[in-house]
Amino acid sequence: MVNLLENDLLLYIARRDTNPDQLRSLLSTSMDWDYIIATAYAHGLLPLLHKHLSSAPTNVLSLLKRESVANTQNVLHLVGKQLKIYKLFKENDIPLALFKGPLLAHMAYGEMSLRQAGDIDLLINRSDFAQARELLESLGYEMTPRLTPAQLTSHLNNHCEIQFMRDEWLTVVDLHWDLAPRSFVFGLKADEVMSRLQSVSLAGTTVETFNATPPFKENTNATAHEPVFQRERTLPRCDGPCRLAGRRATQCQRANTQGWGSRSRERKKAARREGKNQSQPNTNWR
Repeated sequence: MVNLLENDLLLYIARRDTNPDQLRSLLSTSMDWDYIIATAYAHGLLPLLHKHLSSAPTNVLSLLKRESVANTQNVLHLVGKQLKIYKLFKENDIPLALFKGPLLAHMAYGEMSLRQAGDIDLLINRSDFAQARELLESLGYEMTPRLTPAQLTSHLNNHCEIQFMRDEWLTVVDLHWDLAPRSFVFGLKADEVMSRLQSVSLAGTTVETFNATPPFKENTNATAHEPVFQRERTLPRCDGPCRLAGRRATQCQRANTQGWGSRSRERKKAARREGKNQSQPNTNWR
């Protein structure tokens, strides 16, 4: 069963401002509130739903208020821990960028409590990992899982992050030294991002985060005002937008990856067929 009306409502409230008339129009029909609450929770939209929703069953409004208050408390806790780590790293001359979580909510919605957050995300340079680990451990965080030196070297070479945890409030820090694992199809490099940080204010403290403008390079073959992204190989786009009740992001990524692989296999088969009829293999498909 596809809940189109409920999905339309959730898609509409996923923004900073809404039109009251349009919102009333969406709410003029009967809604499956159990589905709305469960889906909003899964997509981190409960705070925005609470902000924009003024007309709903009493029990729904009460639940949204409780969840919003609890999320605000959690966000304030995370921001306090995040800024403490940020200041300690800066005092020790470790370049770092904050991203996701409350900072993203503040930049996107104007309020850091309007996004559900469960951990702290930091991006550093790979060369600073050992020192960053020592500083986090000095604050009571423990690397999870514990790795031997050989395992850690392999993890640093092939992955992009590792968690550090504290028992108190189960605070989790995701320490990133890259933006994607080595096996990921996109060639996202942390040093490119770290060279282009911007300064923003978070809870009265100036911090650095990703620059909103993506890095592009010039291409003389491109038409005017048509930048070409630095990465040549990207996943094909989905044929259509992923509805909230449809395929999840992981399913779309899997479908895209399979699509990429199937096209590659088709090109290889065509090359083999051409090779049977020619003395030299035809490589024009590459």
